[in-house]
Amino acid sequence: SRPTSAPTPLHQMGPTSVSCGAIASLAVFAAGAHAQSHHASAPVHVAPSPAPVAKPGCCWCDPDTPEDKWSFKDRDGVEYELIFSDEFEQLGRNLANGKDKRWTALNESDYTNSAACRYTPDAVTTVRDTGAMVRVQPANESNNDRVWKEYAHPVHAMRITTDNITDPAFRKAVNKSFTSGMVQSWNKFCFTGGVIEARAKFTLGLGFWPAIWIFGNLGRAIYEPSNTGLWPFSMEECDEQYERQPIPGGGPKQRISGCDPNPGPGLHPYQGRGATEVDLVEVGDSYNGAHGWFMSSLQIRPAIPAYFRPKLGDLATSYPINPETGIPEFKMPKEGGDRDTWYHGLIFGGNESDIPPGLPNNHWWGPAYADSLTAGVNPFHDLSEKYRTYRVEWQGGDED
Repeated sequence: SRPTSAPTPLHQMGPTSVSCGAIASLAVFAAGAHAQSHHASAPVHVAPSPAPVAKPGCCWCDPDTPEDKWSFKDRDGVEYELIFSDEFEQLGRNLANGKDKRWTALNESDYTNSAACRYTPDAVTTVRDTGAMVRVQPANESNNDRVWKEYAHPVHAMRITTDNITDPAFRKAVNKSFTSGMVQSWNKFCFTGGVIEARAKFTLGLGFWPAIWIFGNLGRAIYEPSNTGLWPFSMEECDEQYERQPIPGGGPKQRISGCDPNPGPGLHPYQGRGATEVDLVEVGDSYNGAHGWFMSSLQIRPAIPAYFRPKLGDLATSYPINPETGIPEFKMPKEGGDRDTWYHGLIFGGNESDIPPGLPNNHWWGPAYADSLTAGVNPFHDLSEKYRTYRVEWQGGDED
């Protein structure tokens, strides 16, 4: 998985959206964070409507975010205040470097994860999305017939498009086969805990890997020298034994270590720093849209030793119903045989769609040097047809 971020008081995070799809809204709440809005088609006005008003005292809040979204309660009932939002109502926005307050659309070739794309600002803009091609028989994988369906209420959204590079000279110059988009808030907006929520739909077909994720601001996605020894560390204290041991799988040591008395300008001595990753959603679809999936995950270091990990293929032990929400959740595998997993007792939240609860880490627990906690949900027949809301809630650690 590409470097993304996870929040702690030590690691400032910035929302980052990646590749092919449409995002209708994105918001962040502190003590609470986020608001998405549902966009209606413009009615016929007899009198002019009042101009939208931004949340008072919030310079990062979009005036188009409705007032009923200025606060938010998480699943534990804790109330959060909106601190950042973007409804993408203004059409044709230019998100190239230096052109937008909130976002930067990259102009770089991606050499992480065997990517085949050159990211360009031309691949990103804001549009009025009026509908989608929908499957005639959603659950019938053998029927590929699709028809155009208008949305009852058109959606204003940021659209990211992937295209073939047809110019041989440009293809050679950028060393890539496709153009696409990556949009970052790096070094513009950071937050250290709360809730982030986005409403989005994704592209149809194989070979795409669209995602929305957050990443510690000390690193920057796809700029690999900035991430070496930082991704996805979350260790603050000095662990002398860990410092002496070789890293499993050959991963780099923590660059800013809690054992270092002189970490460099602007950094505190004996305080470890890193750039953890939280994937709000990563998406994969089938060639005809009949069997899509999405995953949400936390990437973190240092890794738990292999003998504390569940075995590959271990499934959830149960799918209890949360009495507060009525949503099915799933519990991690219990210990078995000669191992006792640190995942024992960990509970993943469910989802509010009509899709059954997903599988926790059913195929991968991370590389040898890092851990991945993943919740995967499938099958979906309409990831490219309808907008869904994706949310991550977290609490920061001890701010001392």
